[in-house]
Amino acid sequence: MMENNILKWILVLIRKKWAIIGTAFFGTLITYGICWLFPIWFRAEAVILPPYNQSTGITSVANLGGILGFGGSGGDFTLPIMKTQTDLWAALAENRAILDSVIVEKNLLAHYDIEAMMDAREKLAKHLEVEAPGEGLLKISIEAKTPEFSAELTNALVEQLDRTNRRIKIEAAKDMSLYLQERLNDTKSTLESYEDSLVAFQQKYGAISIEDQARVIIENAAQIESQMLITEVELGIAQKGYSSEHAKVKSLLARKMELQDKMSDIEYGEGDSAACLNIPLVDVPKLALKYSRLLRETTAREVLYTYLLQSYEQSMLEAQKDTPVMRVLATAVPPEEKSRPVRSVISVISGFIIFLLTCAYILIKYTILDMKEKSPEKYQQLAEIQDAVMPGRRKDK
Repeated sequence: MMENNILKWILVLIRKKWAIIGTAFFGTLITYGICWLFPIWFRAEAVILPPYNQSTGITSVANLGGILGFGGSGGDFTLPIMKTQTDLWAALAENRAILDSVIVEKNLLAHYDIEAMMDAREKLAKHLEVEAPGEGLLKISIEAKTPEFSAELTNALVEQLDRTNRRIKIEAAKDMSLYLQERLNDTKSTLESYEDSLVAFQQKYGAISIEDQARVIIENAAQIESQMLITEVELGIAQKGYSSEHAKVKSLLARKMELQDKMSDIEYGEGDSAACLNIPLVDVPKLALKYSRLLRETTAREVLYTYLLQSYEQSMLEAQKDTPVMRVLATAVPPEEKSRPVRSVISVISGFIIFLLTCAYILIKYTILDMKEKSPEKYQQLAEIQDAVMPGRRKDK
């Protein structure tokens, strides 16, 4: 049954083919003529190269905070995963602040004959197209009714985008300069404190190099210890051959006491022995540890101070630098061809739609007439529905 109906429909369409083709053809011509009444739009395009990072001393500092160098110079914003600086620029190009700046600069309120800034912004955004086709490139284009004005609007938006990037970069550099200046002052105070502590330590203990001085003290102690051992051997030999009142025995006993006193001076820092250099041998490990800590903290602060000073000077240069951030590969020029309407495409699509509607109309009309002949009851019900929907408009044919 269904196959028979399809064959009937095909046969009906074949019989009416010239009416269908003629209707579609004339509909295409009429649509093409109407397209000439549509306003013509032109789209100028500017191409921006991807950002690049300059190797500067401030780059590493910017990485600590992730705020300096917006726009590809001296660091970057912390971006979401799989996002690039170009993606950020693309989003910023459609920002309200950028659009409002272009509207004011080009007096688009008067051009669009609109009073509200919001309406002008929506209209400009409607004609704006921003895309990142790949390889980091950014394409910005704006439609207008003349080629020249289209190029002007596009270049104005690119300039506003660069100006905004530059302003943000300079403000970020100034903020970083203030932060670095505060850290620099704190580090300077801490460094001076450690330097004073190190000098005081050296003056108190006569310490110039703890390691070298400890080696001298140990060598002196070892020499005295060896002399004591030799004296004890000589004393033992003397005591076997002489009485305790013998002059040689007394002399060796006195020498032994003298060497013991010297060893005590070295070990505990007592007496006026120059060999001890004001540092008791028992205190050498503790003093060496304290000295190494003071020297380490002082050296670390010196390195940090030098680093911060260089970074601060670089941030000051960045804050005073007012150079273009974005590299424009191709500025917008007046286009030679219109962007829309594409009359041929619209006409072909319109003709195809008219063709389908004509076929549908013929098939529906055939189905109704066939129903009138073969199923009068269903046709009557359909007529009643038509009267209920559109009373007084039914015409039996």
